[in-house]
Amino acid sequence: MGLTRLSALLGLLCFLANVAWGVGCAYDSNSYDLDDKIERFAQKLDSNFVPSAIANPSKTAHILELNRTYVGKTLYCGVVMRLLVANANPYAHDAYEEHAINMRLMCFNITKNTLQRSQTFEGFCLSLYPASKSSQIGMEFKKDAFVLEIEESFIECDSTTFKSQTLLFKQEGDRYVLQSYTGTIDNDDPDPFYRQKRDGKKIYMDAIDNGVLDTLEDHCYKKHDCQTWEEKHGIE
Repeated sequence: MGLTRLSALLGLLCFLANVAWGVGCAYDSNSYDLDDKIERFAQKLDSNFVPSAIANPSKTAHILELNRTYVGKTLYCGVVMRLLVANANPYAHDAYEEHAINMRLMCFNITKNTLQRSQTFEGFCLSLYPASKSSQIGMEFKKDAFVLEIEESFIECDSTTFKSQTLLFKQEGDRYVLQSYTGTIDNDDPDPFYRQKRDGKKIYMDAIDNGVLDTLEDHCYKKHDCQTWEEKHGIE
């Protein structure tokens, strides 16, 4: 067998192996990046936060979640890092305050992988409700689009309240742009906090934080595109 034919055969075998094995999610490198990112975020929110490298590990917890979806031959990967901190407040008055969760944070990145290349898109970090009974982060990938859904439940006025936030993004070049932001509490009608066509803004995914989302919500209520809880329930 000639060298050219041998090289062609080896190339074909490598191609078939890649097809069989598929492309993978580089969650190891992403997790290291997110680990540093979420701790910097925690320090920004609370100057008393001590990085896990020197903190009591029993009072901090990092939770890594991986989402994988094939859309055609493209593998989309979403890597979520959560950080739970039980000792963010050094002035706790009793053991319950000291060991209760004071911060519940999340950061994420997503990657788009083919046999030819891998792209990483920087996500954002959010501070979630510390006293949530449950917290779920869902990701749905479509061709050049991405849906992030955050669901939480917590006790309010002696009853359980369910809250969800849904953000839809569309890829534009090397970044994702927010198309819509919708919020729902319990079984009430969803609030269309943001619609790009309606509001005429361009908000990049990597520029989002709690302040940006709060501003979009306030603007929606002021423009009366959203209804307050009292308005939905006919309370003046």
